[in-house]
Amino acid sequence: MTSPDIAKSKITQLEAASVQFDRAATLFIIEHDYISAVTLACASEGITGEYLKDRKVKSHVEELKEFVQSELAPALNHKEINDHHINYARNFFKHKICEEFEQFEFDLEAEAIIALCRAADNLAKLTETPSEKTVEFMEWLKVHRPDLIGNAKIG
Repeated sequence: MTSPDIAKSKITQLEAASVQFDRAATLFIIEHDYISAVTLACASEGITGEYLKDRKVKSHVEELKEFVQSELAPALNHKEINDHHINYARNFFKHKICEEFEQFEFDLEAEAIIALCRAADNLAKLTETPSEKTVEFMEWLKVHRPDLIGNAKIG
């Protein structure tokens, strides 16, 4: 059992978001637990997105919504784009959005990659240097999914 004194710690929400990202990357790379990786990466992204908004800097998801609306689906509003497209998997894993036995198909690895990239981008906009896990995740992408990484700088 953990001592109450050891379990207590002061932490900022940005630090918590960084811990969430790092754990999500570990769950993705080592444990292949894609659903938990999506949930934690999106929690990190949510916190960091709010801090970016406070700084008047667009979060990854805000940039994505604008792109989708201007280039792909001009008839949809930001909420529809957010809820039914960008965050559909996240919402499916986090909220009751369908009937109990209704099933949906997801590319779980792809959903986790997307969530981790969104969170990593937000963290990069808020911090001076990437965490070791961010670099490890980017290296994983470079080796296993070079089609996704393009010319992105790692580290």
